[in-house]
Amino acid sequence: MSIGSVESGTIDPSSSWRSAAELAASALPRARSGEPTTVVVTGEPGMGKSTLLDEVARRAEGFRVLSAEGLTGDIDPYSSLAGWGVSIGRADPRMSSPFLIAQEIRSVLDEIGSDQPVLLRLDDLQWADPESVRALIALMRRMSGDRLLLVVATRPLGDVHPQWQRWVDRSDRVVRVGLQGVSLAEAEELARPRQPGLDSSTVRMLWEHTGRNPLYLTALLSEYDRATLVGSRVAPAPEQFARIVQQQVARLGAPAARMLWAVVVLGAGWVPLADAAQVAGVADPEATVDALTAAGLAVARDLAGGVEVRAAHALLRSAVYQQIPRLDRREMHTRAAQVVVLPEAVLDHRVAATSGSDDALAEDLAHFAWLCYDQQRYRDAARLLRQSAGLTADVDRRERRWLDSLYVGAVAGDVGAVRAESDRVRLARDAIRRALVLGATEVLQGAAVLGVQILTADPSLLSEPVGDDPDRARVHYRLQVLLAWARTTSGAPTDLVLAGIRRCTELGIGHPVAARRGPGQVRVHR
Repeated sequence: MSIGSVESGTIDPSSSWRSAAELAASALPRARSGEPTTVVVTGEPGMGKSTLLDEVARRAEGFRVLSAEGLTGDIDPYSSLAGWGVSIGRADPRMSSPFLIAQEIRSVLDEIGSDQPVLLRLDDLQWADPESVRALIALMRRMSGDRLLLVVATRPLGDVHPQWQRWVDRSDRVVRVGLQGVSLAEAEELARPRQPGLDSSTVRMLWEHTGRNPLYLTALLSEYDRATLVGSRVAPAPEQFARIVQQQVARLGAPAARMLWAVVVLGAGWVPLADAAQVAGVADPEATVDALTAAGLAVARDLAGGVEVRAAHALLRSAVYQQIPRLDRREMHTRAAQVVVLPEAVLDHRVAATSGSDDALAEDLAHFAWLCYDQQRYRDAARLLRQSAGLTADVDRRERRWLDSLYVGAVAGDVGAVRAESDRVRLARDAIRRALVLGATEVLQGAAVLGVQILTADPSLLSEPVGDDPDRARVHYRLQVLLAWARTTSGAPTDLVLAGIRRCTELGIGHPVAARRGPGQVRVHR
């Protein structure tokens, strides 16, 4: 898009907030040279519109800046322009025309003088009274040769202020900037000072969860620690946003609220209305869904297989889920486990419905975790093993599953969790798993020499008899595979590498030793 002359344009959705700021600020030299220009910044709440207006004002060196804003209570004609010092006069403002008020704005500009350019800033145009908006149109239509920049921020207007929208579309002196949120790189910049050391995968998850919204992203980073952000069943929502959603849900009544609870309990995607009704226990699901969609809290679609429904967006689902009373939530998860089909979904609902130890469920989770591991779904396997550990009553078995979850997490590349718990790992009683977790963390991060030192610090672990215990044999196999690969990459003698491979063969696990799949990637088999 060329911006060599004053023309309308929009930021591509993939462009960053910084690019949007550059486009908005590009109007400053034109206004300074005597080309009156309007910049219209459009975006959803929290996308950084006000911050962008601040940035333009900061760059407006030599400009006189006058600020005003639309407020939800702006019903009196021209009240939105009061911040600019516009005098409506003693007459009834409803008798004033937009052209007369435009002249009043012009009088304010004349008092400043032609030697100094002026930046008129108006935030939240969507709430401005219609008369103020019409006065702005009248002003900018008649400006010529004036050193004036009007910068306006607004949410998407829909049916509001149609005259303004028509003027913006037709004017050749309007620069339009559409804010689509921050880029992933900018999200990482926001995260760094608020939570140093937060891994990139977590930042990406939060960036996607918040819909690239910088306000919500910074709120989550400020309000919650890493353990909550990463370990919560449903990623949290900012507290202020959650309070607003809670008020909206409360106004709809108990049946609609229970239906929304059931929808968010069943998952983030589309769920059959019949399943949601069964989990919610409501008598008239169609009516409750209509109320939810009318309130903008849910969306529904009609398919050949029936009606499906989901929460309007991810943050709203989070806000609703964290407000469901615990007993109601467990009851709904119990019902959900009876209506969903996929084994992993059944396990997930069983976990959410459980309080305290449950060895049978812990066994099911561990079994499914290792199936995921064999399918190279390492992150899922690590999560399931951690859940299994949390539900295991026996202390030693609980520790083993916890250490296994950290090892699999390291294989998945999530070394942040291991490093965060390294002090606890060093105190673990299971020596071979302790060495495996700490060694894998170093080896899989490229510190092969340090990894070898950790894995060989206790020579007895390498020759410990495993008997007929297949679980112990697998742990030894992982240790020997990891050590052989680490020795290969650290330049150890060939005989040591071959000895490790022979030991793997003797264990009879029946998997390849290791498979390199490209620079920096390694698959360590179960």
